[in-house]
Amino acid sequence: TAEIRTMPQAAIDMTRVDAILPLPEIAPYLVNLLCRARS
Repeated sequence: TAEIRTMPQAAIDMTRVDAILPLPEIAPYLVNLLCRARS
């Protein structure tokens, strides 16, 4: 259950970062970071 709660929160954090730094180079970095956090 905790893992399910973490996923939407991570999505919200990604949205905030994307709003602050709308750079194409950051997208792959965030995806890589999110994948590491899940595993």
